[in-house]
Amino acid sequence: MSPPEVVLWQAIRGSRLGYKIRRQHCLGPYIVDFFCVAAKLAIEIDGPSHEDRAQVAHDARRDGYLLERGVRTVRIPSVMVMTELDHVVAKLQQWIERCVEANAQH
Repeated sequence: MSPPEVVLWQAIRGSRLGYKIRRQHCLGPYIVDFFCVAAKLAIEIDGPSHEDRAQVAHDARRDGYLLERGVRTVRIPSVMVMTELDHVVAKLQQWIERCVEANAQH
């Protein structure tokens, strides 16, 4: 894991957000940084390489593949994890709760 992934993992591991989070989880041909099963939410920490045009296209294909299978993806810039961890964790909590609610309605 990258340093930002380690920092975020320390903040969310176990059930600290009220839901179990898995790290380095395999979904089809892809491995996502983190995954919340209850929310069907993939959590990706994007470093500077994700700004590259080819990487952006790859990420879009991957996100589309996951969405076709009912998995939403949230992308968090690595710099935000390192500079605004409390904000990132709070927003992540909100995203998870929204996704869990949306999944319950379907």
